[in-house]
Amino acid sequence: MYTRSGKESVQYARKMNLVPDVADENELQLDLDTPEQEEQYRRMRPHVEDVYDIEDVIETSSKSGKTHVRIYTAYPLSVEERIALQAILGSDPKKELCSLRRWLKGDELPILLFEKPETMQDIEDQL
Repeated sequence: MYTRSGKESVQYARKMNLVPDVADENELQLDLDTPEQEEQYRRMRPHVEDVYDIEDVIETSSKSGKTHVRIYTAYPLSVEERIALQAILGSDPKKELCSLRRWLKGDELPILLFEKPETMQDIEDQL
């Protein structure tokens, strides 16, 4: 399976008139595409909150009408910890596999989501 680099992903998003959103060091980015993934998120979120200091959670609709969730921690986390937590919380396994492969290759942009421009504005307004 070919995995786009972070920079290739940014270029692809722009071609599709989407905004590439690269995760901050204190940000988990979840892509929940199925009811099972949403259930995994709802079931595991309290366990993650027991262990990590969560400052904010923002849920938005993805470009396909599914759910994106951003979870902000009070402190930075390593890339591998963020990818693991995103997978534990039910994020799309293919997205997390691509993130892991980018991280293992030393990519500068291992974790990102694509958003509609109006969604990014809503997120920025909430922060």
